[in-house]
Amino acid sequence: MPAQILAQCHAHGVEAYPEETCGFIVGNLDDTESLETVYPMRNIMNELHKEDPEQFPRTGRDGYMIDPREHMKLERSLKKAGKQIKVIYHSHPDVGAYFSEKDKEDALWNGNARYPGITFLVCATNQGEAGDAILADFNATENDFDITEIPAKTTAASSGLLGGTFGVSGILPTLDFIHEWKNGKRELEYGYFRFVPPKQVKNLQQQLAARQQARHALAYSSGRAALLELLSYLQDSRPLTNLHLASTETFIADALPSLEITPRSFNLNQLPAAENFSGKEGDLILIAPEDPQNFVRKNAGWLGKFKKMRVPVIIFEEAVSGFWPADILDEWPHGLTYWISG
Repeated sequence: MPAQILAQCHAHGVEAYPEETCGFIVGNLDDTESLETVYPMRNIMNELHKEDPEQFPRTGRDGYMIDPREHMKLERSLKKAGKQIKVIYHSHPDVGAYFSEKDKEDALWNGNARYPGITFLVCATNQGEAGDAILADFNATENDFDITEIPAKTTAASSGLLGGTFGVSGILPTLDFIHEWKNGKRELEYGYFRFVPPKQVKNLQQQLAARQQARHALAYSSGRAALLELLSYLQDSRPLTNLHLASTETFIADALPSLEITPRSFNLNQLPAAENFSGKEGDLILIAPEDPQNFVRKNAGWLGKFKKMRVPVIIFEEAVSGFWPADILDEWPHGLTYWISG
């Protein structure tokens, strides 16, 4: 289990605490060892319990059910891409990582593996922090599951950073999220998002540019390295990078020469007119305000103007704060706006 993949699963559990999370780990169809991408899924257990508490006595606090619609959509896209689900994961809030009797029941059909070849991953979330984990593989000879323990100290998420150290990764709103947002459901529910690993950043940016009405919030962990990697990517993928910098972070100023980027500085107290920037000219804005959340609230209109010009805006905060409060989502600007923390 690659550390960065495990870290993403742990991060999903931490963000959804105190409820259980669930999702898939996907790899290449023709490579049995391939574990490439984490796909968080929506846990619909609360909805099922509300509709029929007798048939579904558990809630999201102590159970999970993967949204079958999201599952089917994913299966169709994976088939076209030559990928397949390799691991089914879920979290255990405050009860430790173990393969419960209910987990076994769900994984079996008439005593045989319900999903042949699939490994199960259970991640412990203890008081909102990542804990240990276990892997469960069906042993046809013993007619039981072989358990492999993964101690908490070996998990990349044990550092407390959102997503551990998996570098440039993000979350992209799905169509379900956009649809429900328009219909008034504004909760930032993790099941409406999917992780995007470093190799897919280019595709991620293209999809963001194509979505006109989506709220675009990209959460990047392992912040300093992620920031430099993102700058390098944007520099390589654009005809010209004119970096406009408003930051007192010394590490940024020290790192830019190695990327052969000469920034143009501006003052956050005197914001330049958005009309002076152009995506076609390769303009890129990097902001490191002392209070990022307050800055976004006060300057959402200014930030939103960059959407039409296709000018990427990077908001960097040194401290890791997790996802921002739900009320700020109404202020979050449209367009290619990145948030990097850590």
